Amino acid sequence: MFSSDEKIAELTHLVREVREYVDLRLELARYDLTAKAIRLLSALCLGVIVLMIVAVAFLFLSFSVVQALHAWLQSEAAAYLLVGGTYLVLAAIVYLLRRRLIYQPMARFIGHMFLKKDSQQPATGNDETANEWRA
Repeated sequence: MFSSDEKIAELTHLVREVREYVDLRLELARYDLTAKAIRLLSALCLGVIVLMIVAVAFLFLSFSVVQALHAWLQSEAAAYLLVGGTYLVLAAIVYLLRRRLIYQPMARFIGHMFLKKDSQQPATGNDETANEWRA
């Protein structure tokens, strides 16, 4: 049998190992949260940039449509009213379908990113493991 000193030494060693394991799990959780936050923020930045580019494109397309309608209707005011009214109808449709078009896809994206269990492979230092962290 083990003597009392050996039991204490084993218990001390076990406590040290458990503490190290918990510290490593916490560090892994911090890295995982950081990686997911970076993915979320980069998706948000990309969305803002694309939205700005699309807004400028819509501005130019709107003026083109106004010019075409002006030539067809012979009234600049009517052309602007038609284009503005079309945008108001589109805004109302997007507002009415906001759950399906905006809320649910965002909830799915964020839920998938933060709640999905990542398949963790042992870190071997090869390129496949390194590419998973870059994704």
